[in-house]
Amino acid sequence: MTLKAGQYVVTCHLTGGVLGRDRPDDRSGGPKPVVLFPSDSEHVEYDAYGVAGPTFVVEPQGNSRYILKIGGDPTLPIGRQLYTTPDGNTSGEKWVITQHRYQGPYTIETADRSAGWAIVDDISPTGQIAVRPLLRMPGYPAPYPSDELFDFTPVEKARRRH
Repeated sequence: MTLKAGQYVVTCHLTGGVLGRDRPDDRSGGPKPVVLFPSDSEHVEYDAYGVAGPTFVVEPQGNSRYILKIGGDPTLPIGRQLYTTPDGNTSGEKWVITQHRYQGPYTIETADRSAGWAIVDDISPTGQIAVRPLLRMPGYPAPYPSDELFDFTPVEKARRRH
């Protein structure tokens, strides 16, 4: 299934934790880390409908590529980690987002597919999302480990659940 333009809550398929920008109130210049918050974290805000935030804005670019933004700021890899950049000088990475038919959730890879999002404690013990080569396990269809899979829930759908 192709993602449509809109607002989504993005969660880690492994833990159910919510992805968001660390210190969302920090509007100073420079890149901001994208981190995994536990679903019960004090940093996760809930709206009147009980929908966890922050939300990602998904902007389709064609050919299964997307720009993902948090708070209006595009996401991009810097080194081996995921950031948003509030400087307005970049449109961000055009991510390849693929839903896996038998697993339901998605992998998120760089445009050249050399790396993708992962929850990796040895790269980032602070909970920052890693961007590194994905590990495909043997088999068809090629399954991915749960720490490389993410769920996109449209905000409107999440609101109807509550």
